[in-house]
Parts: sequence; C-alpha cells; structure tokens
Amino acid sequence: MLKKLIAAFLFVCPLVFANWEGDLLKPTSCDIDGKTFYELSSPEHLAWFAMQVNKGNVDYNAILKDDIVIWETPVSALTTEWIPIGTADSKYAGVFDGDGHKISGIYIAESQLYAGLFGAVAKGSVIKNLTLENVSITSSTMGSSTSFSGGIVARFAGDSLLNCEFNGFVRDTNYAAGIAGAILGTSYIGNVRNNGTIEGAYSAGGLIGIAAQGSSTTIKNSVNDGSVSGRDNGGFIGMVYGKVSIDSCANNGDVLTDSAGSSGGFIYGIAKNSSLTSIKNSVNRGHVVSGYESKEGLVVGGFVAVNEGVLEIDNCVNEGKVSKNEKNWGVGGGFVGWGRNNVSITRSVNKGNVYAGRSAGFIGKTDSVGVYLIKDCVNEGQIGSSILSSSQTNSGFVTNATGRFTIDGVVNKVDIVGGLVAGIVGVFRGGSYSYSNSYTSVLNLKNAVNEGNLTGMTNVGGIVGKIFNISKSDHGNYVHQLTNVVNRGHLSLVTKGGCDIGGILSYNSDSSTVMTNVKNYGDIFIYTSPAGAYCSGNGYYGGIVGYGYYTKILDSENHGNIDYIDESGMATKTGYFGGLVGYRTWSVNRSNNYGNIYVQPSADTSGKHYFASGIVGYFPDTVDYCINEGRIEIVGKESYSALAAGISQYTLVAGANINRGNVIVRWASNDSNVAALYRDSRKNAYFAGAYSTADSIMASGKNV
Repeated sequence: MLKKLIAAFLFVCPLVFANWEGDLLKPTSCDIDGKTFYELSSPEHLAWFAMQVNKGNVDYNAILKDDIVIWETPVSALTTEWIPIGTADSKYAGVFDGDGHKISGIYIAESQLYAGLFGAVAKGSVIKNLTLENVSITSSTMGSSTSFSGGIVARFAGDSLLNCEFNGFVRDTNYAAGIAGAILGTSYIGNVRNNGTIEGAYSAGGLIGIAAQGSSTTIKNSVNDGSVSGRDNGGFIGMVYGKVSIDSCANNGDVLTDSAGSSGGFIYGIAKNSSLTSIKNSVNRGHVVSGYESKEGLVVGGFVAVNEGVLEIDNCVNEGKVSKNEKNWGVGGGFVGWGRNNVSITRSVNKGNVYAGRSAGFIGKTDSVGVYLIKDCVNEGQIGSSILSSSQTNSGFVTNATGRFTIDGVVNKVDIVGGLVAGIVGVFRGGSYSYSNSYTSVLNLKNAVNEGNLTGMTNVGGIVGKIFNISKSDHGNYVHQLTNVVNRGHLSLVTKGGCDIGGILSYNSDSSTVMTNVKNYGDIFIYTSPAGAYCSGNGYYGGIVGYGYYTKILDSENHGNIDYIDESGMATKTGYFGGLVGYRTWSVNRSNNYGNIYVQPSADTSGKHYFASGIVGYFPDTVDYCINEGRIEIVGKESYSALAAGISQYTLVAGANINRGNVIVRWASNDSNVAALYRDSRKNAYFAGAYSTADSIMASGKNV
C-alpha cells in the first residue's frame, strides 16, 4: 500500500527544479577512455566546473549526467547571471560532452569581452552533444576591446563543435552568433543548429559572428533556423577573414539589416585578405533583406552579400526571397550581391525572387579585378518587380558585370520586366582598368539559353542588354565572345528614354564582340504608348543586335518577327530596323533572317526617318553570304521618310547575298527609297554576286 501511495505522489507531483542562486558543488568523476570526466547533473556542479576552469584548470573534462536547469521560468533581470566557462587568461582546453542533455536558463546581461555558456576556448578542446534552451545573452564592447557573444561559446579556437543546438537570444554591439561569436585556429563544426534570435550591431551570424584571419573552419550538416539582424549579417557567418568550407548545410532563417547594412543568406562579407571560401551542396530558404539605401545602395545576396576574396559555390540552391525593404536602389543577387573579386558558381539553381534596384538571379554586380565563372546553372526565380519601372536593371544571371567573365551552359526560365532587361547579362563593361595595377574585363558567354519573355522600358536583350568598353581606344584590344547562345523568349520594349532591343544583344558600343552560331526565335515588339512613355532619341531594333557598332556576326539566325507600333505621337527621331542588326556592324557573314519586319509610325511623324532592311537596317561595313527570307513592310503617312531594302542600306562591302523577302513601303517619296538588295551605298562600296527572288518590291503601291 505504501509503495502505491509513493507512486501516486510522484505521478501528480513531478520533479520541480529550484532556481540556481549561485552556489557551487563539486561533482563526482569517472574515467572515460583513460581520461577523467566530472559528472555534472546540477547548476551547482556546472558553476563549480566553470570556477575551476577560470582558476586555471583549463584541461578539465566534463560530461552531463542529466538536464541542468539553471532557471525554470523565462530568464529575466531576476535571473542569477552566468559567468562563462573560460576567460582571456584561462581559455578552456578540455572536452565537454553534453551526452544528449540540455542546459537551460543561461542569463548574461553585463558587458563582457567573451559572453556565452563558454567564454574563451583554446586549441584542443571539444564541445559536443549539447542543447541550450531559455538563454538570453546581451553584451557590448568593454573599453577599446572588441566583444564577442555566442550562444554556445564566445571565442572558439578549439578542435570541434559537434551536435550542438542553441535556443535563445544573443545580442552584442560587435559580433554575435548562435553557436560561436568568433572562430580562431582550425576548427570543425558538424551537425549544429541555431534556433535562436541573433542581433549584432556590427556583424552577426546564425552560427558564427566572425571567422578570424588565419582561421580554417569546416562546417558540415548544419542548419540555421533563427532570425539574424543588425547592420551586416549572414545566416551562417557574419564576416570571413580566414578559410571557410560549408558543406551540406541549410539556412532557413530570415536575415535582416537595419538602415545601413547588407545581408547574405549564408555570409555577409568575405574579406580581401581571406583564403578560399567554399559553399557546396547547400540551400538558402530564408528571406534575406537589406535596409534603406544610400545613393549607391547597399547589397543583398541569397548566399553572400559582398565577396572580396575567393568564393566557390557548387551544387547549391537559393529558394529564399532576396530583397530591399526600403528604396528601390541597391544591388541584389540570388547567390552573390556584389562580387568584388573572384567568384565561381557551378551546378546551382536560383528559385528565389530577387528584388532590388539592380537584380539578378545569381550575381548582382562584379568588379574588374576579379575572375568570374557561372557554369551549368539555372534561374527559375522571379527577378525584379512584376511592375514595369524604368529605374530597374534586371537580368537572369548578372546585372552589372566587369572582369574576366565566363558564363557557360546556363538557362533562364522566367519572365523578367524592368527598365533595362536581359535574359542572362544586363550590362557588361569591358576593356582595361588601371588602379595600382592594370586589369582587363572580357566576356566569354557560351551555350546559354533564355526561355523567358522579357519586357523593358529602355533596353531589352534576349541574352545581353548592353556591352561597352570603358575606353573607346580599347575596342580592338579586348574581344568579347558570344557563342552558341539562343533566345526563345518574346521581347517587348515599352519605350521610355533610349530605345534599343535585340534578340540576342540590345546595344554594343566601343567594344569588339564576336557572335558565332547565335539564334533568336522570339518575336520582338516595340510599342510607344499614348500615356507619354516615348523614345527620346534614335531607336535601334534588330533580330540579333539592336545597335551593333564593333560587332561581328557569324553563322547565326533570326526567326523572330519585329513589330513596331507607335501610338504616342512622339515617335523616335530615327528608327533603324534589321532582320539581324538594326544599326551599324563590322560584319555579318553566313547568317540568315527568317523573321518579318513591320513598322507602323504614328500619324504625326513629320521629319522622322525609318530604315528597315532584311539583314542590317543601316550602316554595315560588310555583309557576305547572307539570306533574307522575311517580309519588310513600312506603313503610315507621307509625312516621314521611309526607306527599305532586302539586304542592307548604306553598305561598304557586300557579296553573295540573297533576298527572298518582299519589300514594301506604303508611302515612299520616290522609288529610290525601296531596293530589292541594297540602297544608298557608301563611297568606294563594293558589291558582288547578290540577287533577289522576291515577288514584290513595292513603293507607294507599285512595283519598282
């Protein structure tokens, strides 16, 4: 009977933990694999252990024998403050094994150099199999020193952190993190998880605040589920100065900045003097947000905000939204916001929405000092807003690019809208830069496909928006290559400001660019709205290139139709339309146009000029071995000048070209405005071997 009463009492009166009041109690010890371990099962045991380490017994080992509750209720100012294990003078160097147990109720509110369950941990130490709950750590700078706060450990120079989990709150005016405030030395971090809320006034990370210079950190099979906020933050690491390898990890937590910061889903910043940073087999699912922008704007990246070191990303996925939360400025990339130095991204997919002033599925912008590679990657995430805005530059992979750049085997699968819009690269600045050293900037883009429909207000390129060199004198020295690229998406230009559109490239200025085996299958539509969005300058519209200048086109095809409808009454000053190139090019060889061109100016276009041709609208140097099979038609009133040709106009050298398309100008001031092959040739022009088999070459309703 007595046994039954005792059992009933235990059932209705579960064990109640008392709040720790700062007492100490020496625990028992045991031998494990030849080492002495203190067996900790109460707050008093844990406090005794901390005191021993801080007195200089830094190599003591410990194992938890039970869950330890330091404070039962949510921690507050009433909670007895915890003194971290390990100090600047007595850094912990032993093995601490939680053995699957929990410690709850850690509270730190006073300013400390190292704030956490553990303060300073030295080389040789191991912390493992431990969960922290009900934790609040709030610390700040002590004098001129930099403070570090971490849920598990503030300053870690040990061998490994294994199977640890943090649930609580950490804030520091310098570096804050859920697992380790700072990493020094060579460390392995495996199977750790942060579920806590992390705030750092300077830099914060869900797992690590800073990986210090000279450190080498490997992180595997780890997760951040907690929110990270402050100035410059990363879902995993705030700032990297050493070497970091991240493998098979996930960030699921939101990463947010205040009014002056930048954010990265895994890392905020990688320093210039750092070693290699590698991220592979990992995913970001968190919402990554950058705050209010200055004129230049700050940076947000699905994986890394700013890279100034060497960064490699392989077999990764961004599923999180990457955005600005205030003004429509700044730079955003699904993987990297600003790649200021070497970046390689391979076998990766962006599925997240990227929204900033300059937005891209992979890299927002790069610098000339770097070498860049994007290979075997896919963009499936929405880029920019779904609403047209002339202030936005949006592209599937890179928005503003310089440097030695290779893009190979990539596909954009989504529709994109904005001001300047491109399927793969928004703007590429080529040529040479001279600072303390000289750098070159060259684009090699191959085996790329755009499948998304693109709509812009200033420039639209199926593959590339604009290419230009920093110096006009560089145009013959640095040759950009576009090889085996295809656009399948329809392109639309709702004109405002400059007006350029090309099935592959919108605008090429002062830059030697060779395009080989490029194909456009998307229709091109140019519309000037009566609402007042209009093209204030000349318009350049081409099935392959809008404005060509120093462009060479080889073995290429356009299958898309070009339709120009002006209903604004404020038409382009001069419009240039070409089945392959709208205006100017070095040469077009062995290339064909199969798309039709239809031009309908507005009723009031007095003094305007419209040039339309099957291959090059106006001003090619050389056109050889090309075929036009598309119909060319200009309709409207007599108040403008309409000029059309089956092959090209104002040509220098042409040979062995064929026109099979009808050429029709509904209103022509004279018959010479229409030609089956060429019209208005340049001085000393040379023509040979061309012919036309078109059914109709018509001017003002009659064959000519």
